[in-house]
Amino acid sequence: GLPDTSRPEDTPTMNSESGHLEEPGPHASRALIVGAVACFITGRAHEAFIAITIQEICIVLFFILIYLVSLQHLLICLHWPLLDLINSIISTIFLLVVAVLTIQEKGRRQLYYIGGSLCVGAAILCCIDALLVIKVIRNKMKEEQAAKETLQSSLH
Repeated sequence: GLPDTSRPEDTPTMNSESGHLEEPGPHASRALIVGAVACFITGRAHEAFIAITIQEICIVLFFILIYLVSLQHLLICLHWPLLDLINSIISTIFLLVVAVLTIQEKGRRQLYYIGGSLCVGAAILCCIDALLVIKVIRNKMKEEQAAKETLQSSLH
């Protein structure tokens, strides 16, 4: 049959009044990452720091695009909340590594320190996003278990 085209509550939706995308998770992390990229480019940071932060922006844009076009309904072989969780964990790790390496330059390059601080903020928001996704997944599992138990008790 055709995949379910209803929109689960944990996927982004378009707000009909404002026309803005309402995506689960923190919006501020994108702004912090863009700020970090600007600091790293302006401060002529190592290419690896710039590449990692730009990679994070591209991954976020990729997820937004998938949700905007509603491809998550066609790609039913993927468990999207789990994929979002994995992305949040990997983003947290990458951003923390960049932050630790760039904050060490505090005395020599002020923009590195600012970019690293923005990466710490974005990593914290990614970690919060991961915790929220875990909460959504656990709640769905509990609901499914309760429905299963209700069905079994009604059969007996």
